[in-house]
Amino acid sequence: MTAVLGLSERDGGSLYLAQWLIGPDGETIAKRRKLRPTHAERTVYGEGDGSDLAVHDRPGIGRLGALCCWEHLQPLSKYAMYAQNEQVHVAAWPSFSLYDPFAPALGWEVNNAASRVYAVEGSCFVLAPCATVSQAMVDEMCDRDDKHALLHVGGGHAAIYGPDGSSIAEKLPPEQEGLLLADIDLGAIGIAKNAADPAGHYSRPDVTRLLLNKKPRSESSTSRCRSTVLRRSTRPRTECTTSNRRRLPWNPRFPLTCRQSGPVIVACPTTTRRLIRPMSRATSLRWHA
Repeated sequence: MTAVLGLSERDGGSLYLAQWLIGPDGETIAKRRKLRPTHAERTVYGEGDGSDLAVHDRPGIGRLGALCCWEHLQPLSKYAMYAQNEQVHVAAWPSFSLYDPFAPALGWEVNNAASRVYAVEGSCFVLAPCATVSQAMVDEMCDRDDKHALLHVGGGHAAIYGPDGSSIAEKLPPEQEGLLLADIDLGAIGIAKNAADPAGHYSRPDVTRLLLNKKPRSESSTSRCRSTVLRRSTRPRTECTTSNRRRLPWNPRFPLTCRQSGPVIVACPTTTRRLIRPMSRATSLRWHA
């Protein structure tokens, strides 16, 4: 059995939303962190980096990858996974009973749809587990009536989808914990990709391309950005520091995208109309005019 666990990882004094891939003999296949925490999560959790957008070749399973929650609404992160020929994808979700029915974007219909679209776009199998909320949890967290209106029992809407978007496992009741089981045939992926392979024959790399920086953040430094500034700036002493950001010809908060390739501008002066400022620091889009 191979397990993909969703958890809060503590590293030093920081917390990260993480997924750990554990092999049949207990070995750690990979540890990944959510690239960009969502909304209020950013008050608690740190960020991952481009190395977390990875797919792993596993005997008996296929090419296995994982993303967490609203990473499935990040088109560039999804494409980074598709482009690595992902075959089995784990889409981890929290309970869908929070803020129900006040926030449809957080509900099961929208986010089950995101998992299903991922299966079709990536021509892969998607396992989409999620949490459930018990009455004991509600009693513990909701000490006022207004809080009870924001959280209720249930929220379990786990699903498994095939590469054609079909549901291939019977869903459990929203308040019930349990296992969803499905047999998969990787041959179905070839059939799906024959019709549409967004990272293969159905792509147009001469028009749109993905730039993916997979270097772990711990290996990054400002020296590369500083040397770029020395070559381009008319002020030879200008460095990437807070005190002189206004004098730089681009925003140094995104040092990993300070580069240029032929006529395709990936990062450029803020006065240029082709400026690209991606939400994710690990992925950015470039195109030919």
